[in-house]
Amino acid sequence: MAEPSKHRIVVIGGGYAGLTAAARIGENAPSADITLIDAKDQFVERIRLHEVASGGAERHLPYADFMTARNGRFIRARVTEIDAEARSVRLARSTGATDTIEYDTLIYAPGSFTDMWTVAGVDRFAAGLDTLEECRAIAAQLEALAKSNGRVLIAGGGLTAIEAACEFGERLPGLNIVMAPGKNFGPGDAPGALSRAGFDHVDATLRRLDVSTNAMPRVGSSSSVDVRHDVDREDVLRKAAQAIGKKGFSEGLIERALAATRRAADDERDACEGFNEQKRRAIARAMDWLILNADKNELPVALRPETKD
Repeated sequence: MAEPSKHRIVVIGGGYAGLTAAARIGENAPSADITLIDAKDQFVERIRLHEVASGGAERHLPYADFMTARNGRFIRARVTEIDAEARSVRLARSTGATDTIEYDTLIYAPGSFTDMWTVAGVDRFAAGLDTLEECRAIAAQLEALAKSNGRVLIAGGGLTAIEAACEFGERLPGLNIVMAPGKNFGPGDAPGALSRAGFDHVDATLRRLDVSTNAMPRVGSSSSVDVRHDVDREDVLRKAAQAIGKKGFSEGLIERALAATRRAADDERDACEGFNEQKRRAIARAMDWLILNADKNELPVALRPETKD
């Protein structure tokens, strides 16, 4: 007597949902014939890609080994067509070959991706935390920026943005980090919002790591203000320091003043202004800080308060 044919289950997508489904079926339904299909050859922990982007080590989990251990198989390919009537999936394999696989049950879990196209310029001037390749490239860029005290803007205020900001701050202390949540950044009662205690912890961590938060309008909204990419912020600060130096302040003291007022420059969106306005604001803030915070003997003689005999 012929054995009954196994129930054929095909899972499209090797992300968290697809891989979990394949694992549970393989472990709990050994009589099923289960196949996982993905264009990659290994699982990518997307919720940890910010660690790779900051220079952290990668972790490898080959799909083939994972599925073999669970009585299944893995096919590396892209799905080009699903024929529901014929219950089949057409594949384009990584080798260039094409073929078809039939199924009794199909699980469709291709995953998500960051929209880099709806907002004009994002695909040219920004990078997403979607793939290992992207995050490796980001890591190299951030390492170079950290060495020159460069700046990175993180658009978003969700868990990925918070984790990325904190990871960058911990691993790359020379990097200036600005997070733009696109809304009032704080606790709330809505689904997914942080509790008061949770937000206070996040806020304290961001402050410890000197991460600036700028709750400006959502990127791409009609009320958003464009950052001036034609203005070199480092040049602005150099020129501001030169101007302040002419008043008799030491270089070290000027550096302290400009560093202490950097968060205010981010909060007040200096980067959206022209060169001269950015310079004027930098000088004004630094001078206010110097007068209020510098020791008497650090001030130029002309600015020291007079003392009565």
